[in-house]
Amino acid sequence: MSDLILQQILTELKEIKVEQVNTTQRFDRLENRFDALEVRFDGLEVRFDGLEARFDGLEARFDGLEARFDGLETRFDGLEKRVDSNSKDIADIKVIMATLATKEDVKEIPFIRQAVLEINERLKNNETGIGSHTESLIDHEHQFNIVNKRIFALESDVDRLKNR
Repeated sequence: MSDLILQQILTELKEIKVEQVNTTQRFDRLENRFDALEVRFDGLEVRFDGLEARFDGLEARFDGLEARFDGLETRFDGLEKRVDSNSKDIADIKVIMATLATKEDVKEIPFIRQAVLEINERLKNNETGIGSHTESLIDHEHQFNIVNKRIFALESDVDRLKNR
């Protein structure tokens, strides 16, 4: 009977040894999988670092665009002030001219006639200049709208990339 018990113990020890080998193999496979996952995570980290660098570059570009827009806005404010000033000056000159003598009165005084003719010519030039400034303002406003749309599109792309 002791041989039988020894035989059973030996059989159970062999089974335990087989299970131990199987468990060791499973742990080795799990370790290999974890190593593969770690490599993948390292690759993702590198990609995220690249994306972060690209976002930093985009942010710098947006800062540059914002500075340029601030400069353009300042220039437009200056142009608007000049147009307003010219319009006021023209209105004042027209009021003054309305109160001045008529052309028939001036015909007899040569230097006044010459001055009135020069003023009329300058008024025409100023009105033409105001028209060109107005067209320039409209053109710049259109360019602002285009750039604002581009900035919005870039910001949308950046937000979309950040949310990935």
